[in-house]
Amino acid sequence: MILWVLGYGLLGLIGGYIAAHKGYAPKWGILAGIFIGPIALLVAACLPKTKEARERTELEIKTKLELAYTSQTQPCPRCGRENSVATRICPQCEFRF
Repeated sequence: MILWVLGYGLLGLIGGYIAAHKGYAPKWGILAGIFIGPIALLVAACLPKTKEARERTELEIKTKLELAYTSQTQPCPRCGRENSVATRICPQCEFRF
């Protein structure tokens, strides 16, 4: 009996995660996972993402790309200091890239 309760509790948590990831209220995913079970997880997985969730995903991808770009370095031709590729002026010798 305890395994059933734990199992449906786990299904509720998974349902809440799927709902939140797709941009819906997690409480509905939790309730559906607990009361409907595995069928609710299949239905939740088939739901389309909301507009806000799609925008959030696009912003996360854009942020990762910008972070990867700014983490690249280049040496200053004048003083040899390593600077970010986004740097326009070397802070050490004021060389303009």
